[in-house]
Amino acid sequence: MNPSPVLATAPPEIIVYPAPAPAPMAPRARGEHRAGWVVLAALVLVVRKPDALINPQFWAEDFRPFFVEAHTVGPQVLAMPYNGYLHLLPRLIAWLAAPLRASIQPAAYVAAALGITLVVVAQALSPRVALPGRPWLALAIVAVPHTGEVFLNLTNLQWITALGLVLTLLKRDPADATEWGVDVAVLVVAGLTGPFSVLVLPLFLVRAWLRGTGASWTAAGIVALPAVVQAWYLCHAPALPHPGAWHAVDLLGVLAVRLPMTLVMGETWPVKIAYAGTTALGVAIAMALVFLSVRRGPCRAARWWLLAALAVLLLAGIKRGRPDTWAFYDTFNGDRYFYAPKVMVLWLVVVVIAELRARWQRAVGAGLLALAFVANLPAFRIKPLPDLHWASHSDRIQAGERVEVPINPGWKVVYPGRPAK
Repeated sequence: MNPSPVLATAPPEIIVYPAPAPAPMAPRARGEHRAGWVVLAALVLVVRKPDALINPQFWAEDFRPFFVEAHTVGPQVLAMPYNGYLHLLPRLIAWLAAPLRASIQPAAYVAAALGITLVVVAQALSPRVALPGRPWLALAIVAVPHTGEVFLNLTNLQWITALGLVLTLLKRDPADATEWGVDVAVLVVAGLTGPFSVLVLPLFLVRAWLRGTGASWTAAGIVALPAVVQAWYLCHAPALPHPGAWHAVDLLGVLAVRLPMTLVMGETWPVKIAYAGTTALGVAIAMALVFLSVRRGPCRAARWWLLAALAVLLLAGIKRGRPDTWAFYDTFNGDRYFYAPKVMVLWLVVVVIAELRARWQRAVGAGLLALAFVANLPAFRIKPLPDLHWASHSDRIQAGERVEVPINPGWKVVYPGRPAK
């Protein structure tokens, strides 16, 4: 995918690379209480989705392909594509968990997904992300208004690791071996977990061209490695059924509801307003955010990068999910496609508010953001999944029997059986 046109038209004077070295900070300030914010993010997830920790269960593809193929294929499963691309991290976690008793493997999946999510939260707190309000950027990853389907499972872990790629795009160049190690790990592992390395590679190349530093070119080269691998798999994947002609008006309405309107008004009110009113208000909010994001200011370059990454991921999600075929009033189906764009919209809002010059302007902006949070409180705690009694099936799986297993959300999947362990 080509870089966003926004980048091509950006006035060169607003992008100053290499970035100036940050001012020295006191040891305590340098950490910004990062551990405390990470713990708070973990508590937010516990509050939002306690059922996943109290009664861990598989979700969708957690069972098949990840669990089943980790048990029946072996280590070569790490190089097996699914849906046209590699899922390195879920495959690796499932394979490492395979020797455990089947009864506790859902808990292992949930724990691993929680850990990876908190790693991404920690990346948002990095001083190398030269944006104001980093703690709020980190909390947005777990507090964003969302159906919760991406949280605490392996199936949708790729949407969270995609944010790791975006955060690396926003970072200043690494200055030591530790920073290089973090960047390489994120770019390679996240790049091989989902198709997103293909999408962000053009942005890393443009960033390298603008910065002109060896480190930025090296980072672009590292991203290119998983991007080439994923592109090869995507090019050789079977074609998906064509859903038919595009419906631009329907698409605009669904996008207005899913992105700006549910963030501002919660799940209920946007669909109660007439279609035309919701669409018009959603478009107006989106245009206002774009206008505020491209204005001059100390973080203008980072805001341009965020807009570009948001556009790339949103367009890819539209192409894959075809939301123009969804019902206007349905705010649940396929919300995973909007998770990362929603988080990046919140990041832009936080940065825009933090950059306002007058204190009263920042207070008003923070107040509006708080009102939006209150509007979303009724759906903040995610409904527990139906208890499908995994324990009643896990003993038979442990014994190597062929079993038909019910899996949320309402699936019935066959475990083919294997020699007993």
